[in-house]
Amino acid sequence: MFRSSASRCGRSGSASTQQNAAIGTTTAALAFVRLTTHYYAHAAWLEEGAVIRDAGRLAGIPGVLIYGRLDLSCPVSTAVELAEAWPGAELLVDDHSGHRASDLKRGWKLAALDRFAR
Repeated sequence: MFRSSASRCGRSGSASTQQNAAIGTTTAALAFVRLTTHYYAHAAWLEEGAVIRDAGRLAGIPGVLIYGRLDLSCPVSTAVELAEAWPGAELLVDDHSGHRASDLKRGWKLAALDRFAR
């Protein structure tokens, strides 16, 4: 467990609180990266093609797939294949963004969440 020198000396204050918050954020980010990398390295413990093959089991469960065509980590053909295999799924493709968020994709996400909340 990390403790700053200020907390060991019994001092407290906003600088120490901010430092601990930043370390907490860094720790959470590192944990997320480790977990994501572990799943990626093991293909999420799924057989090759299992997600697409079994997507039909999602019939009746609404889904909106939001994709950036310029995403280099995953070809758009994979998103299309999943949308075709998932009955009732909606695929939205932003031709001008990649993996990161865009205003257009953010709007689509909010609209989808709004629909799901009703």
